[in-house]
Amino acid sequence: MSDRTAVGRPGRARGPDPVVLWRMPLRTLRAWVEAWSRMSERSRQRRALANLDDHLLRDIGVTQDHARRESEKPFWKR
Repeated sequence: MSDRTAVGRPGRARGPDPVVLWRMPLRTLRAWVEAWSRMSERSRQRRALANLDDHLLRDIGVTQDHARRESEKPFWKR
């Protein structure tokens, strides 16, 4: 086994690239932010649906029962 580095010079082998180490947490953070954003938007839309009157619900083709069931769902459910 050789003690050469990735670039072929003698010495101690280097660890993982620090840039690569930062990418994984940043991707995870980005995924969490995107998920939170989707859930927040879903919650806002359900509150708006709950506030529509019968006339507007009929205009969009949604029954009161369906609107009530949808608006009662927790924000994390699709």
